[in-house]
Amino acid sequence: MYFFNNPRVPPTCSPKGRIYDPIFLASTYRLSAAPQTIFNERGLALVAVPWPWAVALKLARYTKQDPVDCAAVLRLGVVQRGIRWTLPGLEQWIMERCPPMGYTGFQPLQKQQLRQRIQDALNRAFPPGSQGMPVSRATSEIPLYLSPRIPA
Repeated sequence: MYFFNNPRVPPTCSPKGRIYDPIFLASTYRLSAAPQTIFNERGLALVAVPWPWAVALKLARYTKQDPVDCAAVLRLGVVQRGIRWTLPGLEQWIMERCPPMGYTGFQPLQKQQLRQRIQDALNRAFPPGSQGMPVSRATSEIPLYLSPRIPA
């Protein structure tokens, strides 16, 4: 379980009080697992972390290579899905798809820091004045992997 080793992901409980790993659940959800499977041979399956969780975890830490990694995922969203990223749209996207990160309980300074990191990632992915971001669909209109149901 990934979240036991990550202090940025608080322990997550189901409505019945059972602790579960929200990242594992999102990665192995039946409608998302197939497109996220990188390798599957002889009893070993490597499944990528879903895009929202990758961005959320990188934004939470945001050191070393994290800003560049966030920018790469955002550019991939444009190329593969035609997403038009915005600060409010990206913030909403990770809040809706990664509720265990506790964004709704953030203090004003934490929210400000998150928004600064999102804006920095957007600027790195699409430098001001570049022609890199097409005008197409808004972030909230694109389902980038479905959200799994929380276990009982």
